Amino acid sequence: MNRVTLEQRVTADTRSRVYWLLARLFGTRPEPELLERLAATPPSRAADADGVVSALVHLHDTLAREAPQALAERLAPEHTRLFGGLRRGYGPPPPFESVYRRSPNPAEVALEVMAAYEAAGFGAMDEALGPPDTVSAELEFMALACFRESEAWAQGDAQEALAWQERQRTFLDEHLLAWLPALCDALRAATREPYFRHVADLAEATCRADRDDLSPPASSPSSPTATTMPSTGNTRSCSSCRSAAT
Repeated sequence: MNRVTLEQRVTADTRSRVYWLLARLFGTRPEPELLERLAATPPSRAADADGVVSALVHLHDTLAREAPQALAERLAPEHTRLFGGLRRGYGPPPPFESVYRRSPNPAEVALEVMAAYEAAGFGAMDEALGPPDTVSAELEFMALACFRESEAWAQGDAQEALAWQERQRTFLDEHLLAWLPALCDALRAATREPYFRHVADLAEATCRADRDDLSPPASSPSSPTATTMPSTGNTRSCSSCRSAAT
């Protein structure tokens, strides 16, 4: 494995772990153990061009101010209010793509998302996450796609790895980035808890930065080489995300 391929593998693996973490942060109530791990690994405070480092720093600083158990207990009911879709006016709309895209046919949106999962060979996501178009399920799909990309790089199969990048790029364009920013805006407006605002910031910044990094090269020869591969710059300062998601 050459240096560029190794960097691509590490980048894809890191991105997979970050998406797993985001799926967990959105999909489950905050757990003391997870909050403690996130607080224990401060991110680099390097220059930040895409907002990811800033979101990580703010999230870490928020977690460091309070004991994990007390923080988890305080955040639990707010998580339910924000993500439970319990009743109109009590919290933001439920975190489903079909809701935020205001589709007249929610079932059709869910079927389109399921078709993307099945085309990638995954079938349904974890049923505990809810409907296929819930934000946690879509983030989990991205985590799996990044993991398969990492496996392809490890096996020296650049063609397969680039195909997985294309699936990620298409899913971001056609699904996540078509509604996640609106969801994150709603969360930021609905909560007074900095933790949830920073989680929303991290999710939106991660998806936007990944989409930029996944932009295809200007020319794509039939046989991919190191010079045609997308940038490996998206490892960012995600050591805290990586360790927490392990």
